[in-house]
Amino acid sequence: MSVDTIPMRPSPFPFAYYADLMKNLISRGDVEFLTYADLEWVSGDDGLKRYPLELRRWRESLANGTRNPDKIYLILQHDCDSAPRHIIEMANFERRLGIRSNLMVFDRWFPWYMKKASDKQKVPSHYPIDWEALRSLAEDGFMVGYHCNAWQNVRFNENLIFNQFRKEVASLEKKLGRSIRFYSAHGGARSPDGRVNASFDYFAIPKLKAIWVHNRINPRYSSAYSDGAINARLRGDDAEKTNFEKFLTLMQPGNRYLALIHPEYYLDTSYMPHDDVTVQYYLEMRKKYSKYEAKNKL
Repeated sequence: MSVDTIPMRPSPFPFAYYADLMKNLISRGDVEFLTYADLEWVSGDDGLKRYPLELRRWRESLANGTRNPDKIYLILQHDCDSAPRHIIEMANFERRLGIRSNLMVFDRWFPWYMKKASDKQKVPSHYPIDWEALRSLAEDGFMVGYHCNAWQNVRFNENLIFNQFRKEVASLEKKLGRSIRFYSAHGGARSPDGRVNASFDYFAIPKLKAIWVHNRINPRYSSAYSDGAINARLRGDDAEKTNFEKFLTLMQPGNRYLALIHPEYYLDTSYMPHDDVTVQYYLEMRKKYSKYEAKNKL
């Protein structure tokens, strides 16, 4: 199946919602968008020691004027997951606005739409994304990293996971024509004993140069937002915490923030709002973007 024919899942937000939030941030003039490469990493540091050292150097850069303490610093991360086409579309939109973000992509996967027994694969297939477009985005300053799903790709075989990690990073580097400097653990399915992609000590991989930046191990922020599992969360007790607009309005100068945004949740063409969600901000969003709800149905 090509990238253009992968089925789209229903989206709880129209892309116009995300687009308007980004345009508003640009219009403020005090928000600087960062990639993980912009942080204060020290060459040669390794393991968990690098994170407090990076934070100390970051604070020093604000104190000595290397960085502007009147700016708000925002890291946008997009995880590819089930939307290989839409992560490219979101990044291209950001590029037109002058935004740089962090794109975490698979090298291989077991496609989510293969649910029938007859569809099941014995080995993962190469992730169907536009590699030429990714290379172009990387050349324009976007950070393209490894979205580590090695645990799933070896079908929960602990003896194979580290070798799979190395193999997939090497494959990504060949496809992108550049080194993979950062990785983020994918959430994904749990093994029968409850372990996920983030459960392993990837620091134990010999000569690993890539830095773990999200999901269990990460740099420090004043605050962080994630829309992970948002379909379920919109109906739960923390529905208000899914309010991305509110998160953005609470950001303060001199601080840095992380926002994890999954492109599959923001699609005009498959926008199908949840009728049973009652949190106020979501109802207001539905009203504001009702024209997308009216004409775009799967």
